[in-house]
Amino acid sequence: VSNRRISRRSVSSRHRVSAAAARLTVAHLTGAGLIARWPLMERIVWVDKRVLDIELENQPVLSTDQLRLEVDAFARFRIVDPLKAVVSTGSTSSTEERVADQLRPLLGTAVRNELGRRQFAALLSPERGKVMDNIQAGLQQLARQYGAQIVDVRIRHADLPEGSPLESALNRMKTARQQ
Repeated sequence: VSNRRISRRSVSSRHRVSAAAARLTVAHLTGAGLIARWPLMERIVWVDKRVLDIELENQPVLSTDQLRLEVDAFARFRIVDPLKAVVSTGSTSSTEERVADQLRPLLGTAVRNELGRRQFAALLSPERGKVMDNIQAGLQQLARQYGAQIVDVRIRHADLPEGSPLESALNRMKTARQQ
């Protein structure tokens, strides 16, 4: 009976190694038996376990008070399960970048969903911390499937786009009068 086991070991404080080894066991139920290692079939993938960043720039968001906002946000994450990160991205090279690429649209969705439930004034009040905590909690659930842990989520800027709503309303009135 063959049984495939995956083993992990820490190498240094900055990297984590994920080594997949095929082992043959005679009786896998009891754990006893003959174990053979195939060094040619093992592969080692270096995964950085430092805190990494995801940038989100000029994300358009529509608030509940119908104001269009341009939001700059970022999230910090770390890979806590290197095996899950390698398997979920399907890549042995640049795993950290692929996890970041997978998390970037999820961050954008989480920001749009949470800010879409709030008024623009909520981002200027002490409620802003609660908004960021809600974004982090929602993103944390999604990041687990990639072996990542969200450390922090912050909103840098939440600005009205160029040409405030008042200016656009005045321009519409001018064109209406000219017609």
